[in-house]
Amino acid sequence: MINFQRKKWKLKKNRLHESTKRVVNPCMGFYHIFQFSLHLDYDLDSTDYLDTKDESLLLLEFSLQRYKDEPLPTEALERLKRTLAYFSARPKDLILRFAYDYEGRAYEREPILKQILEIHIRQCLDLVKPFLSHVFLIQGFFIGNWGEMHGSRYLTETQLIRLHEVIREAIGDEVWIAVRRPSFLRILAYETNDKRLCLYNDAILSSETDMGTYGQNGFSEDGRDRNEELRYQAKHCHRLPCGGEVVSIRNKIDAFLEEPDEIISTIQKMHLCYLNRDYDDVVYRRWSNMIYAEHDAFKGQDLFSVISAKLGYRFVIRDVSLFDDQNLIISIENTGFANHLFEMEGSLQIGGVKTSFQIKRRGLLIDKETPIRISLPDMPAGQYEAVLSLRRASDARPIHFAALGFESKDEIVLGTLVHK
Repeated sequence: MINFQRKKWKLKKNRLHESTKRVVNPCMGFYHIFQFSLHLDYDLDSTDYLDTKDESLLLLEFSLQRYKDEPLPTEALERLKRTLAYFSARPKDLILRFAYDYEGRAYEREPILKQILEIHIRQCLDLVKPFLSHVFLIQGFFIGNWGEMHGSRYLTETQLIRLHEVIREAIGDEVWIAVRRPSFLRILAYETNDKRLCLYNDAILSSETDMGTYGQNGFSEDGRDRNEELRYQAKHCHRLPCGGEVVSIRNKIDAFLEEPDEIISTIQKMHLCYLNRDYDDVVYRRWSNMIYAEHDAFKGQDLFSVISAKLGYRFVIRDVSLFDDQNLIISIENTGFANHLFEMEGSLQIGGVKTSFQIKRRGLLIDKETPIRISLPDMPAGQYEAVLSLRRASDARPIHFAALGFESKDEIVLGTLVHK
């Protein structure tokens, strides 16, 4: 009888140190805004898009102001289509917003006839559909001051439910739709059972109510105070994207929240995954002068750097080990403010042999160390590098790790495996 004995593996781990640098990954981080008025001709090649290399997100705003009384004409629709095609050809995830007002006068500038509003929604979203694979989310329901769902005649529960129906009929149910207030989210989730509703807040940390984001404020009896809403977001919003803008009240010397631990705690509860990089610089300068004191890798750094690095998900490799001589265990911790909301495909390459694996949506949860077990191939005796890579399943965009020296690399060397 011949006895076939499986060769044994030994692991020499690479010393991977957690990085505190900001890591660029899909559907998270800072964004810049590009605004287009659909009644005007514009040259897309003249935009400063190339200045956004360090961000994975762009927010495209489309002004419909000139067409409040009529359907969008052919030339406006052609501009919209051309713009969507231009930006979809870039390696970015798009946030879209349509609005009639950019001066705080939505009540005057929105369509008086709801039929016109609904026609505009259908016209615009019909053109968005071919580019949905590039769209992260759509902010708002086309209504409100600056498109922020306040100051509008279309904010009753009945009207919101109707607009939601029109939007979903036009765009389908795969893309995220963001609403301004948690109370709106609860109303619509209850009435429609929509699993792809999320939040955006363009007045983060501005006041006790975040300028009407929290509290009743005449919109709904379901409005709750700040603490209640933050508890609600902490419990539910790890399942959905949340982001927007921070705001400084210009006539106030002091910020609403002064202490770094209060600011971090609030952002953690909101599960923020994206922020406007350009607004509000007053807040960002204030954060740059605050010191982060928590006992982790970021201790002693300025608050702006910490928040910048932790927006969205952030993957840190905590350990690599062998299990029963047949499996490699990779322990990954998500130290960001939010979860990843898409499926990922992973690959472990040993020599010329590649082993693939999948990570489901939210498979690497916030503040949790998740072990991934990968079966080792039967290889000839020798010494091999173990190289790990992660990619978003939908488009193979690389996912980068917060590991010193590997922050922008598509692969990370875990160590050396010796087969005897």
